Amino acid sequence: ILSFELVDGYEKQRDEFYKDFEIKLTALCQVRELKDHVNNDIYGLNSYDKECLPTLKNKLERITSLAVSIIEKPNLTRADYNDFRLYYDNLFSFEKYGRTSGLDIKRHLEDIQQKVSEKLARLQSTAEEPDAEISEIANSLIEMKSLADNIPSFKEKINEQIDEVLKGYRNKNKDQGADTIGC
Repeated sequence: ILSFELVDGYEKQRDEFYKDFEIKLTALCQVRELKDHVNNDIYGLNSYDKECLPTLKNKLERITSLAVSIIEKPNLTRADYNDFRLYYDNLFSFEKYGRTSGLDIKRHLEDIQQKVSEKLARLQSTAEEPDAEISEIANSLIEMKSLADNIPSFKEKINEQIDEVLKGYRNKNKDQGADTIGC
């Protein structure tokens, strides 16, 4: 349990891994209930609290930190996107099945989602600046679309924001021919 690795594969594989992982964690938690009937020195009934929980918390913090540091980069590479998806998708699958007490996986996902939202807000703001150059608008839209294409978990939300930017641009430039960026 302490040395588990992130699952780099399809959703079904990740889900199966974390479903099985949760069963093992639950078993460890349930062993604590035997403390009145078993010698703790022999069986280490507190191993979940003393070893597993702190190790898992540290691993979750590290995964979250890595995902956040990637999304905060200005120009993401294919390797960055691959790593981000690995971290985010594993947390997502773990959260889906991880009901073990003491692990706030949802908070880690929310932290990452917040950073993605902040990045999108910055890009959208740049694209919607009243005096923005067409190249700035185009670069922001391209980066937003790259995020949408490479992070499927956020694709729908990002595409909605892109549509908002384009709609605003069209409305702002009705008389000037909004076709300059493909509207």
